Amino acid sequence: DLNTNASELNTEIISAINRNSVKDTLTKAWTRFEASSKELWARDLEEPLPTNGQVAVRMVDEMAKLVKFTPAMTKDLHLARQLRNDVIHGDDPREEIKPKHIRRVLEATEKIIKMLN
Repeated sequence: DLNTNASELNTEIISAINRNSVKDTLTKAWTRFEASSKELWARDLEEPLPTNGQVAVRMVDEMAKLVKFTPAMTKDLHLARQLRNDVIHGDDPREEIKPKHIRRVLEATEKIIKMLN
């Protein structure tokens, strides 16, 4: 979907990748993950999306169950979520943001999009 759908968000992610901005790429990729996850949640889960502060943690866990992410992917998604939170809150990331963190978010999102289609 990232390479074939010229949505605004996909275009922003590709632009961030081309600029070699890991922080921006991670943030945009995570936004895309959340949007796709919310759509799948609404379609496949009975309960409403939580509104408390743990929504992103719960979203990763529920998507892991629905899409059958490996434990390694789930762990990497939780770390990517934490790194993205560090970035958006102006904190130094707890560890260096690496391409694998972004790749995991993009891979997970593609799997969600495939389930939606």
